[in-house]
Amino acid sequence: MKNNCIDRLSEKEKKFLKLQLSKQKVYLALCWVNILIAVLMLVYMLYNQVYESLRMILILMLLLNARSNLKHFKNIKLLRHLYEGLTKEN
Repeated sequence: MKNNCIDRLSEKEKKFLKLQLSKQKVYLALCWVNILIAVLMLVYMLYNQVYESLRMILILMLLLNARSNLKHFKNIKLLRHLYEGLTKEN
């Protein structure tokens, strides 16, 4: 008799897990959008020779947010592998 972790989850937890699994591509897209915006802002600043510290901070925040979204993407990818592995045991 196998001990299945999925069966021990409540309905709310199962719903949350499925919701997170569906957001995987959204986090990857947000990551790339943040990187693109940061690069475009940096190119604009270099082209126009505008060196404002506020804009540099904004670029840094965009890149940090992109890193966070990439981390969420990787975590959801791992969750997906674990979920698929547990459901195949049934």
